[in-house]
Amino acid sequence: MGILKKGPSSALPPTCRASLSEVPRGAFEERGWIRTAPHSAAGCPIGQEEALSAAIAAGAEDVNLDGKPGDGDGEEALEFLCPPSELSAVGQRLQQEGLRLLASGVRLVPHRRVALQAEERRRAERLLKELRRCPGVSDVVHNIEGPEVGEGEPEVGG
Repeated sequence: MGILKKGPSSALPPTCRASLSEVPRGAFEERGWIRTAPHSAAGCPIGQEEALSAAIAAGAEDVNLDGKPGDGDGEEALEFLCPPSELSAVGQRLQQEGLRLLASGVRLVPHRRVALQAEERRRAERLLKELRRCPGVSDVVHNIEGPEVGEGEPEVGG
C-alpha cells in the first residue's frame, strides 16, 4: 500500500504519520488512463470490439469496460491505458476516433494483486477509509484484489 501526501509529513497528525509509507519500489507502475463515455460524441453506443479498434488506432495499450459511472449519469465507461508520456496524444487520437473523453490522469497500477479473507478485507477497508480522511493525504493506492476497496480513484497527477 502506498500513500500519496501533500507537503511534509510533519503537517499530518501523529496518528496519520505513523501509517505513512512510501510507495514500495517496484510494486506499482505509473500508467496513463483515459475514461471515455461508452458512446460516441454523436450518441452511438461503442462496443468492446469498436473500443479495441479505437485503442489500437490511438496507440493505447489496453481498454476495458470498467463498469463505473463515467459522467455522473450511472452509465458504464470505457477505460484506456497507455504510457504516461503518451497520455495527451492518445487522448487526442481517441477524440479524433469519435470518443467523448470524461477524465484522464496518471494512475499507480499494482504489478501484483493480493487476495484477502473477509475479516482482513474489512480491516483493510477501514484502514483505507481512515487514511483518506487524514489531512494532507491526497490519495492512497493499494494492491488488494477484488472490487474497489475504500473510496476514490487511485490516481496521481492529471
